[in-house]
Amino acid sequence: MRPCFYTGDAFPEQYRGQVFVCFHGSWNRSVPTGYKVVLVHVRNGRPVSYEDFLTGFLSSKGVTGRPVDVKTGPDGALYLSDDAGGRVYRVTH
Repeated sequence: MRPCFYTGDAFPEQYRGQVFVCFHGSWNRSVPTGYKVVLVHVRNGRPVSYEDFLTGFLSSKGVTGRPVDVKTGPDGALYLSDDAGGRVYRVTH
């Protein structure tokens, strides 16, 4: 997992300085886990809580994506790489 501190200005103020983390997804568990991007809320430089930010890569029909890395682009959008689908997603507010 590589964290990404949001440094853009395209998302609302409450996202600035917060952390996005990709949960790539398990491959060797009887009950799969991960396959999502999580937003970690930071206060005074320390994580205080987290929540799912981007999901839907895992369903009862199988895996449609495995988030690898997320970065803030120069346009303020988030760019998310996916090694299952071979895609890069642009996430905007």
